[in-house]
Amino acid sequence: MAGGRERLRGVGRSSEIARLDNRDRPRRPHSVTYDPEQHAADLGLRIEPRALRTDIALLVPDARLILVRPRLSQTVRRCVIAHEVQHYLAGDRRIPTIHGTLKQESRANRAAARRLIDPNALFQLQQETEDPGVWAFELQVTGDILMAYLTA
Repeated sequence: MAGGRERLRGVGRSSEIARLDNRDRPRRPHSVTYDPEQHAADLGLRIEPRALRTDIALLVPDARLILVRPRLSQTVRRCVIAHEVQHYLAGDRRIPTIHGTLKQESRANRAAARRLIDPNALFQLQQETEDPGVWAFELQVTGDILMAYLTA
């Protein structure tokens, strides 16, 4: 494979083998043009790396700021920024109840998933394999975002 040494790795629950030359690069280009970092910039949101204790990313709406843990994979970074942008668009604030928080998180995941996942690309992948791990990898989304899309 061009660009690196070929590795074989099992993916997900199936016994299929995916040929990968880079963990963050799918076999085929992702057709969705949504760029969460550009969307955040268009909304006037700054993105800054910050060592966070419990969260991967955090929206600080009054400061128009998204804090993101440094050294995330490209896929995780893309998904968490899309998720935080959705919190901003919904006007979410931290809610002290579990029910309110879960509701906001679920809504933000569903909205981010709709922007990040190309339904045609997902359909094509579903024809090729039954492994959701492969679907997520090829679509460059996390398992949580894929699950939100599939259960919406």
